[in-house]
Amino acid sequence: MGRTAQHTANEPLRPRHDEGNEQEGDNASRSGNEDIESSTASQEATPPPLGTGLDTLGGGMRKMVELVNKLRAAGIEGLGLGLPRIAVVGNQSAGKSSLIEAISGIKVPRYTGTCTRCPLEINLSEPEDPTLTWQCKVSLRFNKKYSPASSISRGTNNPWVEQSIEQHLFLELSSKAEVEGALMRAQSAVLNPSKRWKDFTTKQELGVSNAAMENFEVKFSPNVVCVEITEPGLPNLAFIDLPGVIQTTESDSEDYLIDLVTNLVKEYVKEEDCLILLAMTMKDDAVNQSAARLAREMGEERTVGALTKPDTVSPGEFQQWIEILRGKAHKLKHGYFVTKQPSQDELVRGISHTEARRAECEFFSSKEPWATELADMSHRFGTVTLTKFLAQKLGETIRLRLPGIVETIRIQAESVQMELNNLPPPAADNHFYLIQNLLTKFSFMAGEYIQGGNGLEKNKLQIGLKHNARELGKVLDSLTPRIQWFRTEDEENAARMVMAREESPSPKRGESSLVISLLDDDSDGESWDQKAKASEVLVTPQKPTPQPLNREVAVGRDSTTPGSSRKRPWTGEAPTTANTYTLSQINKIIESNAGGQIPDQVDSKAVEYLAKRALVLWDSAIRGFLDACQRQLLSVIHSVFVKRFQRYQKTPLYIQSYDILEEFLNRCFERQVENVLCRIYKLEKDQIATLNEATFKITKGKHHEKLLELRARNREDQREIKRRKLNTDTSLSPKKRAVEEKKLQQDEKDAQLPGNDKYANEIELVAGVRAYYELATRRFVDNVFISVLGEWVKAVKVGLRDELWMGLGFGEEVHAKCRALLEEDPEKERRRKGLEIKKEQLRKAVEELNKL
Repeated sequence: MGRTAQHTANEPLRPRHDEGNEQEGDNASRSGNEDIESSTASQEATPPPLGTGLDTLGGGMRKMVELVNKLRAAGIEGLGLGLPRIAVVGNQSAGKSSLIEAISGIKVPRYTGTCTRCPLEINLSEPEDPTLTWQCKVSLRFNKKYSPASSISRGTNNPWVEQSIEQHLFLELSSKAEVEGALMRAQSAVLNPSKRWKDFTTKQELGVSNAAMENFEVKFSPNVVCVEITEPGLPNLAFIDLPGVIQTTESDSEDYLIDLVTNLVKEYVKEEDCLILLAMTMKDDAVNQSAARLAREMGEERTVGALTKPDTVSPGEFQQWIEILRGKAHKLKHGYFVTKQPSQDELVRGISHTEARRAECEFFSSKEPWATELADMSHRFGTVTLTKFLAQKLGETIRLRLPGIVETIRIQAESVQMELNNLPPPAADNHFYLIQNLLTKFSFMAGEYIQGGNGLEKNKLQIGLKHNARELGKVLDSLTPRIQWFRTEDEENAARMVMAREESPSPKRGESSLVISLLDDDSDGESWDQKAKASEVLVTPQKPTPQPLNREVAVGRDSTTPGSSRKRPWTGEAPTTANTYTLSQINKIIESNAGGQIPDQVDSKAVEYLAKRALVLWDSAIRGFLDACQRQLLSVIHSVFVKRFQRYQKTPLYIQSYDILEEFLNRCFERQVENVLCRIYKLEKDQIATLNEATFKITKGKHHEKLLELRARNREDQREIKRRKLNTDTSLSPKKRAVEEKKLQQDEKDAQLPGNDKYANEIELVAGVRAYYELATRRFVDNVFISVLGEWVKAVKVGLRDELWMGLGFGEEVHAKCRALLEEDPEKERRRKGLEIKKEQLRKAVEELNKL
């Protein structure tokens, strides 16, 4: 361990630069509270015996103090469980570090203007074996990360951000002479965050000079240097030396340091289990010491005052300190103590720890006002009395907090065990049977949800598929061929003239898109003035959309696909236009498809042409239906998979099984798309035929009757508009008006004659097309629904287990394969090991508690 010389209590202390070259003395403290005894102190200049501070406690209390130290040594605080401790706070240059040295017997680093640049946690304890010599471990606890760049984005000058807590052993020491140099290196490691902390562990030249160690990247750090010291006769104390509270900085860019240090102090002293040791220098006015105000605000009832540097107070300036000691000003529940540490001259002379305590005792027993006016408070003077008082109060705090500590340990132990239970069990010798059983249970459960079973949950897929089929029927119904009616006879004649000049509207062979218009025959009941004219719209079939599985597990969320929120049932959407024709267009189609020379006869090819043209519009609706069914099927498979495989997340078994399922389900989906589009749908488009003659005849009659009614209403509306125009047109001569009125009357008479409509054949043709379209729609929806249930869904249900078994590649080396599939991912394995360590720490804690 480098140097091996032991630094005993009689070895001289090395001189050092101590907080601005100020001599450090201490003043006795009194609060006028229940903790201040009124007994008369002895004036004898003999230091109190150096005990552990536990000598005044009963055996049970001593064991409790030792128990907390053992719990801390077992790492309980690292589990987020606070244990009683003492936090040393004070303003910069308040003498905290000298006080820490006097209590712990070690030297701490000294730097220009300040000593403590980061929290210094010190745990003192007696070893169980009294023959063991002095030992020390120095560790680094990193709880924040230095990130100057992020401070800009966060709009603050504070460059420190939260991180997961890490603690690393820095050095192990066997000589007190090594401590100061080791602590300098440890502080340098945390004050130079851009460098590797391991680079500072080299134990060569542990006594490096202050100047060499003061070139720090940051002036203060929230990360902690931890020191564990064991030695026979040490007080069983745990305390943390916090950076001194500062009020000013050298530049505006460092103003954040004021809040950084203040918040750091608050973070420690706010805990109810923390006793606050407030160091106040008697060199400065008590009112101006911000650390005192902070301690009283955060926990006045938990604060013990320690007045330092009593030898710096000039004669006649003791009055404010006398009032503080007697509880008349700046009251604290536990009152104040006064300590005096060696002056700079005494340090230069190499005063030993024992000599320092004796000199302290002589100071209080011979100097004014300690030996005269304040003689009755001698029990509040000296480092040893302060140490014993702290040990006693720490023991009392432990006695009060111990029941809560026990309960917290119990709850954490249960929580750790529960989390371990939720992790996949380690691969055992029966891994082959475990996987076999898992796949069987998954396939059986998935089959129940796919095929339908007892209860609403297991029938969601069947209900959803039926809903989708009905929606498909509604969309196809909305595409039924319709007739566009015109407001006036002039518009109708103009459209007919346009059609006469144009080529036939028949699409070219292989053409898959269609130009259609909006005004249709289902707008009956509306006046013509309310009908809107629409522009032509191009409707183009779209490609299928396979739905991939997502192996991310949304445990506890109700979702249709992993990581998504529940979606409403599919609602099919038709193209923005209906399958609509003008009577002129129908007439042109009839003429273009006429095969014979007999007048007024409609060739069946015209009916077939219009029916095929209507069926072209089904493509996008069919694909939307299939996509909706696929999403629902994936949702069911995912839900069952998560329930069965949840404990094996991120294992090769989980990942590979999900990939196999994704490939299998997409393959089934593509096969179903091919089946519906290239077989069932293609047959409907290519073979315009039906043997259901009776139903066709009845349906055609129903549509013909409706179309004749709409045509009669349309002709009546045209005449009404013509009549209004005739009545309001003042430019017509009486003779011309009489002629027009006679024509209008003749039109009304002609309309009453049966068959007296030039578009009678066109209307009958559309009625036949609509009748066939209705029968074809019902037939197609039924066939597709039967195919989905009997071919697609059934294939998924039957093939699940075999696809998984074959896809996982079980062959001759089946047991080795199963073992590899059940190996956890590194992150989960680290988590398991961490939980096991935590469980062992808690087990040791429970064991220590049971001993007590």
